[in-house]
Amino acid sequence: RQQGLPENASVHAVAHVLMDWLNQLPEPLVPYDMHDSVQACLQLPSPADRSRNLRLLLENLPWHSLPVLDATLSLLKEASSPPASLSNGLTPVAAALCITPAVLR
Repeated sequence: RQQGLPENASVHAVAHVLMDWLNQLPEPLVPYDMHDSVQACLQLPSPADRSRNLRLLLENLPWHSLPVLDATLSLLKEASSPPASLSNGLTPVAAALCITPAVLR
């Protein structure tokens, strides 16, 4: 199975389909009952503590959410990194702003 975006794929079309699909899920990839814990992690003053605690939280995601989240973040990383970002205009910040509402509804 080929990984990543094909060279001729429109990142905007792929992103649109992905966002529609994520928004139609009955529950976000990070379940509602984990939102307070995620928010608490994001409030930690130390970047190292935030990173460590978020990783620990992600280990407790439902079995079906983790591979989807991993694939989604990998796709966004590829699409927002050079050379792809030079042609599609997608920055890491823009990718994060687009995906966060679908992951944490």
